[in-house]
Amino acid sequence: MSEDAFIRRGNLRRLCVSRNWGPKDLTLAAGRRYSFWFDLLNDSKKSFGEKVARDIEQQLNLPRGWLDEPAALPVPSTLGAEEAQGQYVVPFWPFSPDLLSAVSTLGEDEMQRLEAVIRAHLGLSGATDG
Repeated sequence: MSEDAFIRRGNLRRLCVSRNWGPKDLTLAAGRRYSFWFDLLNDSKKSFGEKVARDIEQQLNLPRGWLDEPAALPVPSTLGAEEAQGQYVVPFWPFSPDLLSAVSTLGEDEMQRLEAVIRAHLGLSGATDG
């Protein structure tokens, strides 16, 4: 996979996470088939050239070239909690969507242990023994 495609795919994933979107939501927002979006998000071998990137930016009202920015900040979601069906919309998630899905299924105790491990690893205050 080219570096440009890697950056574009990462930015599209971050955008989806920030808006709590999946392939179905992209289909509704920007057209194309579900399989196109699923493959684009999950298959690193799927072509993600400049023409497709510019088309996606236009369809999703993103600034031209946004998908090509090495560290593009997520475009803020316009969804409120009620419009997002009560779900918390993550402002930024730097990891793959499947990891976010797995983390979001953890119970409260598991989340607290995970937070403590992350805080301890990063040397942040509030770390507790789990």
